[in-house]
Amino acid sequence: ADIQVDWKHRNGDIEFTIVAPTSGWVALGFNDVNSIVGAELVMANVKDGEAHAKHFYVVGPGNPKPVKSLGRESIVLDVEGEIANGTISMKLLLEDEIAGRAPLTLKSGENVFLIVAYSVSPDFDHHSRIREHISVKL
Repeated sequence: ADIQVDWKHRNGDIEFTIVAPTSGWVALGFNDVNSIVGAELVMANVKDGEAHAKHFYVVGPGNPKPVKSLGRESIVLDVEGEIANGTISMKLLLEDEIAGRAPLTLKSGENVFLIVAYSVSPDFDHHSRIREHISVKL
């Protein structure tokens, strides 16, 4: 894949590193079934030298809603990122518990569908250029 994703567990949190050939956004989605609908989606970008990340819940095709608008807490604890030579590198520190999403967790040993995506635009409303679903054990 064009996107490289690695992770490590740390004291109840999970840190993902994502590298993709874009200066637009990258996204990680998590679901207990192989579908973008119903997925927890964390989108990240770098704008004006600053890294940003936002946690969405995908309520329908092409319809991610910020979890805060649904009365839930974001799992994003920290974000770092940079763009160099047309490649984005992001580090996302996420809580491994997702409020209101049992049985889905991001705990060590958990089997999840990991959705990886990126866009050519940093605007979170812009559609992905590439999206892949991979069954992984965290």
